[in-house]
Amino acid sequence: MDTTRALARRFVEALFDPDEVIDDIVAPQVVLHAWPWVSPGTRGLCQARHALSRAWADQVLDVHETLQADDRVILRVTERGVHVGTWNGVEPTGTAVATGAIHIVRVVEARVVEHWRETDDLTRLRQIGA
Repeated sequence: MDTTRALARRFVEALFDPDEVIDDIVAPQVVLHAWPWVSPGTRGLCQARHALSRAWADQVLDVHETLQADDRVILRVTERGVHVGTWNGVEPTGTAVATGAIHIVRVVEARVVEHWRETDDLTRLRQIGA
């Protein structure tokens, strides 16, 4: 796997593992399109990772496909976890969920500078009984 693809995969996997240190691969002013409610840059990345880890335990990311186009890497994944905290206004249910998602990671000079994420939130909401 080429370096850019490997870096993008490491970044996306680390979104779901708050203990993984990724400061070495993220630009200080990274733009996170998936979470408009977070602060800009790496501070916002910490906020997003913290929010995910509060709402979902035992998070696992299954990567099914990785494609690269210029400075962007696209990952088609399944995100798995157990609903243990409030998510989108839904109180914890303890339900295990699996949701398809697409992540797009833009890499410049071996640093993640932008990230997009599209998930099947309707399926996730149905799985937790919302």
